[in-house]
Amino acid sequence: MISNAIETDDVALLADILEKEKRHHCRIRSVCLGLFVFSFVMLLAALGAIAFIFATDIGAASSGTGLTVMQILAPISAAMIGFFASWCAAHNCVSSIDRSLYAARAGRLKLFAGFVSQLQCASKSKRSVWMDMIGSVVA
Repeated sequence: MISNAIETDDVALLADILEKEKRHHCRIRSVCLGLFVFSFVMLLAALGAIAFIFATDIGAASSGTGLTVMQILAPISAAMIGFFASWCAAHNCVSSIDRSLYAARAGRLKLFAGFVSQLQCASKSKRSVWMDMIGSVVA
C-alpha cells in the first residue's frame, strides 16, 4: 500500500514537472508563430515593394536599385522558414508532452514511461534523468 502511494506521488510530481515544461514550450510556440507571421508579412511587403519598383521603373538598370532591394528576399525567406520550423518543433514537443500527461493522469505507468522516453523536446540528459525516476517507480 505504501509503494502505491509513493508511485502515485512520484508520477504526480513528474506530471507537474511536465506541465511546467509544457507551459514553457507553449510560450516558445507562440513566440515562433508570431515571428513567423511577422516575417511572412515582411516578405510580402518586400515583394510588393519590388513589384512597385519594377512597375514604376524607379529601379532602372543603371541605378541597380531593383537588384539591391531584391537582395533582402533571401534573408527574409530564410528567417520565415526558420521560424516556421521552430514553431513545428515546439508544437511537436507540446503534443508529446500532452500524450505523456494523459497517460500519467490515466494511471498507465508503463505507457507514461514509454511516452516520456520518446519526448521530442527534452535533451538526452534530461530525458535520462526522467527515465531513471520513472524506472524506479515502475520497476
